[in-house]
Amino acid sequence: MRTRRVMVVGLAVLAALLLSGCTEVVSLVNKANIDVGLQKLTTRLEDIPSVTTVTPTAKITPEFNYTVDVRVVVDELVERDLLDIVAAVTETFASDAFTATESLLFGIEALDGAQLTLSESFTISSDEMQNDIHYWVELSAAYGGPLSMEVRTGTRSIRAVDQGPTVDWAALRAVPDTSTGVGQWEIDGLFFTEFPSDAVLELRDQLAGIVSDDDEEEWVSLGEYSPGYSSVQFLSPDLKDLNDPATSTAWPRVLAAVGLLARASSAVGPVTFTYSGYDNVAGSVHLGECAGETVGGAPEEALWEALAASNLDLPAGSGAGFCSHA
Repeated sequence: MRTRRVMVVGLAVLAALLLSGCTEVVSLVNKANIDVGLQKLTTRLEDIPSVTTVTPTAKITPEFNYTVDVRVVVDELVERDLLDIVAAVTETFASDAFTATESLLFGIEALDGAQLTLSESFTISSDEMQNDIHYWVELSAAYGGPLSMEVRTGTRSIRAVDQGPTVDWAALRAVPDTSTGVGQWEIDGLFFTEFPSDAVLELRDQLAGIVSDDDEEEWVSLGEYSPGYSSVQFLSPDLKDLNDPATSTAWPRVLAAVGLLARASSAVGPVTFTYSGYDNVAGSVHLGECAGETVGGAPEEALWEALAASNLDLPAGSGAGFCSHA
């Protein structure tokens, strides 16, 4: 009789807590539903031929919400299997058990390092997803190494997982773009919001030819921090103090890089050039008119004065500071 009374009282307390909207109890119920959903998803994914491992996780937040992350490893990029994986995950995430989650993340990784990541994009149509996956698979084949594609609502990004082989840009350009639209490219030291033009590729090759062959720690990168506005960073361990940058042994190469950018500005648009050393030593100048605000201080002024004293033919409107565009 005592045991029965305790059970009845316990159930009554639980019912009262649920009816009163107790956050902790509701959270436990949500967690149980999420766990069941992830178990079913794991079983479904493990039946797909190319899948080797499935790792689902659900973590509770201080506000008693949940973040769910599903990671799937495949032994190769099989387009049909990839579509089945994405379909299984998106269907699961759309179920009632996952409506209370604060964050949903999902990723596929191949054994060679290629990655497909989805976040905040689980409502896109199956046709869009099929087109995105097809482009990613075909582009990876043309690249000859692992590429990462991140899919977000309204945007896609492509990134090389490592430097990989010598890039055949003509082969990449020849791949029909079936994607919803790639808004960021990060391949072969280039960072651009659209597929790099021939002028950008030629400029990158010329900049690479300026870098010292004797110092592996000296490098140059070319990117686009805002549509139509490029950025070049020249890093050299020889730069110790920007109060007098012309004393560094890399200064002749800096002048060659800036001169090259000045001549190419008509083809690639305004450029911000940053000369960097280690220990956060850096200064920037903008080559061409700055339509926004310039950001900088003494290091920028010192770099600009040294460049101005070199008698380089710089574009009109050039000056000290990083050009910040709205």
